[in-house]
Amino acid sequence: MANVLINAYKNTMAIQEEILEKELGFKSISLRNQEIPRIPSKLQVIKAECMNVILCLKKWKEFNHSNTIIASGYFVFILGLLNKLKILDCTRIISYGFFIHSPRMINIFKAITRICCSECFKFVVFSKYEVELYSKKFKINKTNFIYIPYGDWNKEKNTVGNNGSDKYILPEGQYYFAGGYSNRDYVSLIEEFKKLPYRLLIAASSNNSDLVQYLKQESIPSNVTVIYDCVSGDFERILQGSVAVIFPMRDNTGASGQMVIIAAMRNKKLIISTNTDVIKEYIRDKEEGIILGNIRELGEVLTSLERGGYTEEIQIMRTKAYQRYCEKYTYAALKKQLITALGE
Repeated sequence: MANVLINAYKNTMAIQEEILEKELGFKSISLRNQEIPRIPSKLQVIKAECMNVILCLKKWKEFNHSNTIIASGYFVFILGLLNKLKILDCTRIISYGFFIHSPRMINIFKAITRICCSECFKFVVFSKYEVELYSKKFKINKTNFIYIPYGDWNKEKNTVGNNGSDKYILPEGQYYFAGGYSNRDYVSLIEEFKKLPYRLLIAASSNNSDLVQYLKQESIPSNVTVIYDCVSGDFERILQGSVAVIFPMRDNTGASGQMVIIAAMRNKKLIISTNTDVIKEYIRDKEEGIILGNIRELGEVLTSLERGGYTEEIQIMRTKAYQRYCEKYTYAALKKQLITALGE
């Protein structure tokens, strides 16, 4: 029986696909011959997942009677249901990169997993915290979860950020940076910077609806700049020019913030974050960065930094963060963990 990787788009898991094919003998199936859209809206996600189910059924013969099926996307739950009903013949189904950003979705996925998932259904999650959270909330055994950390799958880190442009002009002088989409509380961050004289640049998504609505009703402070939907190269360039990277995380829920925190660690930036269990798997307070009890503590920390506080500690934290990145989150480190976890 074959092992199969099903990609909704041709670039969904391109690097992992290469490893799974060469190292573990997986066969890859792409449902579409196009690249995944950048940060789709919730409606676009729902439409795409419904189409994924239809496309899967069209390719049924290519993956039925498989040993292992790995897929990234919510359509994998339909495969799980079909397997549970003995319509699909598969020994193991793996949802790669499962995560929940909002606490409101916990009960929804609790119901979905109860209906669709049997003992042979596994979840690859990107944090140890999620193993504890989901197994408890979904009442699923921890052995149904496979932990592979989120990291930097770029083989050559010096190629990251090369697809940038000159569209965005960086602020003059020093500025702080916050960026990303999922689970961010940019409104509270802006409210804090209203009280501060320092510059802040936010690279958000136009899908950050609370931020968009807030800026329609409130005038943006002169020391704050907000841009939307910049490409990865511009995002990296803006991050590189900052004094520090701030993570105003909203909820202590599933995977969120890892993509940006990896970029900050790779670029040896000072990291300042509100307190979530996922973030704390990457940095420890006063070791690889600064963990805030809540966003209201930010002003005091930044004022101390601007007055020369933490001068020696900053360099140590930046170095430790980069060392931790090199040890655990580079392509080489992730490749070993992927083969070990999925080759069992």
